[in-house]
Amino acid sequence: MHPHKQEKSGDIKPPETFHEEQLGYVVFKYTIPLHLNTDCIFASELSLAYTSEDLYQGNYFLTPNVYKEQLTYRLSLEPGKYWYRCGIICTCSDDYCRDYLFPGLNGGRYCSGYVVIEKGKTKNVFPSFY
Repeated sequence: MHPHKQEKSGDIKPPETFHEEQLGYVVFKYTIPLHLNTDCIFASELSLAYTSEDLYQGNYFLTPNVYKEQLTYRLSLEPGKYWYRCGIICTCSDDYCRDYLFPGLNGGRYCSGYVVIEKGKTKNVFPSFY
């Protein structure tokens, strides 16, 4: 059980204050597949959970704002294992999005995985949307 989860309610406790030297880092670097029109494909989601079950159920402890012009996100986290979900969205014409396997107009493609954070170290994650 993660130290910030309460056993009975499932609510997330706010983290205690940590000194910078006690944290680790993860950098998410979104890359749009080269065969897609980068004028209408954008980052749309970055969510983190403590367990794979929490991720599956949408019980995220962190969902930073994701901006279409920004493709790199750096987060400071306590050491431990975290599960992530990343997404991109297609805002091109319906035919274009469908042809490249985006479900419907403004449909998204997603990937997920986990990252292990170590104190004082930086991990790079390159979400894959192929």
